[in-house]
Amino acid sequence: MRKQPFKICVHHPKSVPSVAQYVAELIPFIFRAFSVFRGEIFKPATRNSQPATTLPSSSLNAKPSFSVSSVTSVVKSFSSYRANRPKKSVKSVAAFTLIEILIVVAILGILAAIIYPEYQSAAQKAKESAAKENLRILREAIERYALDHDGVPPGYPLNNVNVTPTSGVLKLTFINSKKYLQSMPKNPFNNLATPLVLDNASVLPNFASQSDVYGWIYKPITKTVKLNWPGTDSDGLSYYDY
Repeated sequence: MRKQPFKICVHHPKSVPSVAQYVAELIPFIFRAFSVFRGEIFKPATRNSQPATTLPSSSLNAKPSFSVSSVTSVVKSFSSYRANRPKKSVKSVAAFTLIEILIVVAILGILAAIIYPEYQSAAQKAKESAAKENLRILREAIERYALDHDGVPPGYPLNNVNVTPTSGVLKLTFINSKKYLQSMPKNPFNNLATPLVLDNASVLPNFASQSDVYGWIYKPITKTVKLNWPGTDSDGLSYYDY
């Protein structure tokens, strides 16, 4: 097979655009894309801001010429635009209006008025349950002590019922031994654990007494323990009668 001779094809100069022509055609479109991307030329003027500097319409919309002077003119226009364009204004931060804040506060107040009584009632019932449980623990411990000491309840010195009982002896024989109680339970309403110990001749009060000093009222001779707190619970029962 006969080889074809190597030929170099040369087009007519008129059919090959020059580099200057490509640059002249691309620069206006690059400027247009840059302007749209930056949002400077077509951004509407805002309050307290200068109108945005735009490129001459001739350099954006007019058909570009292919001369060196045209390229130089476009470059100068771009330089002028870069030098004179306004600084970007600080964007405003979205915030609540006064009316919106007042509405939110009013709604929160209504919710609080609905929820708070329920919360208060739940807290009150929790204290009532704790008081009943602490009374049960105390009464059972007193009964266990009496069983171990021939029926003598705690509080009497040397376990002699003919001697005046005291809170010191009660603490020493009943609590410090850790056999019957690890610690004296507290009255959940006044957070006091100190008992008012009555002697054999004293009459048990019909109501709470000195509730700011004592958490319990205890009469050893009858093995009676009372919750030292006035008022009634959520069911209308007197705390003193627990």
